[in-house]
Amino acid sequence: DEVVVTPESAEELMRKALAKVHNNYDTTDLVYKGYYKMESRVDTFLVRSIESILDIDKAKLDINKSYKALPNDSIYINQIHAQVGDQIDFKLKAMVDWDNTPYLLKYRDFVREFMYVGGSKERMQKRYVFEFENMILLEGRSTYVISVSPRSGKSKTFWSGEIFIDEETLAFSKIDVTSTPKMFKKMKTGFGYKLQSKVNNVRYDSGAWKESINYKIRNGKWYFSSVNASKQFLISSKKRGLIKVPATAIVEYKTFEVLNDDYPYDALKYLPQRRDGYWKVERFMEAKYDSSFWNEFDLTMSPVF
Repeated sequence: DEVVVTPESAEELMRKALAKVHNNYDTTDLVYKGYYKMESRVDTFLVRSIESILDIDKAKLDINKSYKALPNDSIYINQIHAQVGDQIDFKLKAMVDWDNTPYLLKYRDFVREFMYVGGSKERMQKRYVFEFENMILLEGRSTYVISVSPRSGKSKTFWSGEIFIDEETLAFSKIDVTSTPKMFKKMKTGFGYKLQSKVNNVRYDSGAWKESINYKIRNGKWYFSSVNASKQFLISSKKRGLIKVPATAIVEYKTFEVLNDDYPYDALKYLPQRRDGYWKVERFMEAKYDSSFWNEFDLTMSPVF
């Protein structure tokens, strides 16, 4: 007999998928070898551009700890082309320099946080409504498509969109989400935004985030595969004569290969974090640029898995 999935069973599917994350995803020490690209602009003027071949060193997960103990990634840069625009002033740049480091990919690998106690897994179940949309073939695999929308009466509901769950393994294979108006409101009412907006003479008029994140299966385990993300804002600055000018950022990432972390890196060769100092990071990126490598690099490469 045909199985009919109802909105009620969509909630149950989500509970089962969340319960199986420890089995469906590899929690050991891993290295993801991939391609990363980020570009941000105000109107047509460049803010920042980063294009890199990199290794993301992900530490083993201790699933019995609080989500606050989720380990940071370490990023080893093989080759990089980084450029900072010089046609807009420093204060305007400070307001729109989003996604200015590959380290922010950590937050896109959302399944890792699901494995920790008290993380987004518990918050998501309380704050959102899940409903069955349909069944599709995704990468040749039968997949449930579940809509996710804010639950009535819940304040911290910042996303809506679709979650894709693999039928055979009940693994999260993809999410496509867009920020809700509450996300923009939260940013606008924050102390940090208010202070920077006043100091830098820049106002955000409207804006939205979009995230599309994919996982793929290999040898019975699912792995972080790709990211396509964007931020799209309209900004104004009376001082600069700007009225609702577009400010945008895009992020792309593709995994080429996943390896067990069985070879050591020199910690001094990891990409510094922004907290280590802005100029230290910029000099590190400049030193890694090799024009001959990029002239030969084929940007149409596809993920290995």
